[in-house]
Amino acid sequence: MNQIAAGEVIERPASVVKELIENAIDAGASSIEVLLENGGKKRIEVRDDGSGMSRDDALLALERHATSKIREFDDLTRVRTLGFRGEALPSIASVSRFSLTSFDGAADCAAEIECDPLTGERSVRPAARDRGTTVVVRELFENVPARRKFLRSSESEFRSIVTVVSSNALPLPARAFRLVHNGRLVLDLPPASDTFARIVQVLGTDAEEYLSEIDESYDTARATGYVTRGHRYGSRRNQFFFVNGRLVRDRVLTHAASRAAEAFDFDGHPAIVLFLEIDPTAVDVNVHPAKTEVRFRDSGSMHVVVEHAVRRALGGAEEGKELLESSIADSVLSPQSSALFQPQIYDRPAAPQFTPLFQASRSFSRRCRILRPRSSRSRRRWAISPAA
Repeated sequence: MNQIAAGEVIERPASVVKELIENAIDAGASSIEVLLENGGKKRIEVRDDGSGMSRDDALLALERHATSKIREFDDLTRVRTLGFRGEALPSIASVSRFSLTSFDGAADCAAEIECDPLTGERSVRPAARDRGTTVVVRELFENVPARRKFLRSSESEFRSIVTVVSSNALPLPARAFRLVHNGRLVLDLPPASDTFARIVQVLGTDAEEYLSEIDESYDTARATGYVTRGHRYGSRRNQFFFVNGRLVRDRVLTHAASRAAEAFDFDGHPAIVLFLEIDPTAVDVNVHPAKTEVRFRDSGSMHVVVEHAVRRALGGAEEGKELLESSIADSVLSPQSSALFQPQIYDRPAAPQFTPLFQASRSFSRRCRILRPRSSRSRRRWAISPAA
């Protein structure tokens, strides 16, 4: 069962790093360090100085669906923590050589737990470390060769982990993040004074002078962050969207930001770091095993506030004002209607696009002619031969 869950939650080394960083953040860690070998395929180690766990809690954390973040059923409708399923640790332990060392500061010593992915046996012994937790993952998918052969190159997996670490650092400027790969310090993000300084750390000083502030409120939602005005990139890899502090990939938010940027005649894509704060009961974060997708109760309002916020940041204070006013007017006249689109239009599957694998060249078609069936027995048999 744990390996089945691992197939949904753990897809690659970056998935492991994401889950472990989220656990460290939920534990209140002020410093998180990630150490990698061979792009995370050989070894992943995540250290934090969070609250830590006692011996009994550490053992319980390796049980499937064991979580300390959900106390009652109604908590699922107002989730504020990054993790809440209780699937990550047992899933990781089932497909790797896994060890966990944790100390809560109350016991006499830390507890170290090692898991055998083949037998499922767990060994516990005392250990020494400061308050916090260290998780070591070795030989990911060693016991699932069908999954391991689909991993990408070490360099590709490493780049994905860099994106995971830097994106998790964006909404938390007061916390420190470090990434070490094959003994070399790759990413060092010390605590920053504010969100602007943290964004500059991640995007680079080249983008600093182009950052324009995003700050817009609509109904109960508020969008804040920064977008590069007058400076664009060749892809959307520098666009990050957070909902209540959680990094998400959402078509509504992406479409709203793209539509706002397309209103200006520039090539490329701006860098966007957008934080959307809404009522937790107005968004469902429990729609994807990896918690990377969300479902809004009113996606139309979210689209309006994001598009208006980005458009104003790119074009000035008055840009897009009519968009918000028309949306408010339409919502007063008809609460069921939307100024931009029908509800849930972005949840519809896109129409399939078919592209032929190859096309015969004109010169080839001139040299070929289609012959009639050679006999009555082979009326369905057609031959293509070069023209004389």
